[in-house]
Amino acid sequence: MNTYQVTSIDKPSLYTRIKSLAGPGWKKTEEQVIKEINNDEGQFFVRNGGYEAWIKVEYGSPSGRPFLKTIPNGKIVDNLTFLLECP
Repeated sequence: MNTYQVTSIDKPSLYTRIKSLAGPGWKKTEEQVIKEINNDEGQFFVRNGGYEAWIKVEYGSPSGRPFLKTIPNGKIVDNLTFLLECP
């Protein structure tokens, strides 16, 4: 299983879904990341301010589609929405 650090996201606005995630030397769509996590092919994490949070697939959105979320660890700075926009 590959491990990826997520350093940026492509999310046009606060109210839209994440389109893609990226890190050093890679970029994947949200759908690709969800598939890799669900199939135990990849694990993804965010590191910021000395804190680390793993990313999981969450279910229960209004649209019924799965989405990505960091596993709560009591720190806000390592949430996906605090990352920079993908270049």
